[in-house]
Amino acid sequence: MSFGPVHHRFVYFFGESIHELRWPVRPEEIPPDVEYVCFERSPWDTPDLLAEEGIEYVCDWCNDDQPYPMKVKQGSLVSIPYTLELNDIPVMVIQHHASEAWVRRCKDQFDRLHAEGARNPRVMALAVHPYISGVPHRIKYFEAVYDYMRKQKGVWFTTGEEIYEWWKTTKP
Repeated sequence: MSFGPVHHRFVYFFGESIHELRWPVRPEEIPPDVEYVCFERSPWDTPDLLAEEGIEYVCDWCNDDQPYPMKVKQGSLVSIPYTLELNDIPVMVIQHHASEAWVRRCKDQFDRLHAEGARNPRVMALAVHPYISGVPHRIKYFEAVYDYMRKQKGVWFTTGEEIYEWWKTTKP
């Protein structure tokens, strides 16, 4: 069974800010399939620093269901929607909800965003991890959510980069 585009490539940098980092390679050499750059202990000025380095978008600001331009001192940076509410780590591991509760939460979120998306596109991010949602006693719940969304019209299963590229061509 295929679940569409799935990316597990992350780059983690440790330091207080991008200026304290020692990039493993120059930013332009980060492989194209790396979608996400994460900082351990990110300061509030991280968006400014990322924009200065040419990073075009981030996917970890949990505050909207539509892409939007972030205010940065120079350059540009777009926030691609992300939510902790559907992330299997806090829901199942930290809050100890049953898998059925995660399915209900996903379906409720999807139904609302799908209805609102008829007028204005919305993004629903599902952060799932193979060692949590992919284990034998939980995979059927992930499949149920995926199958539920797949049966609806007008749903685009995509990546953060593809959302960013779409946003660049349709932004207000």
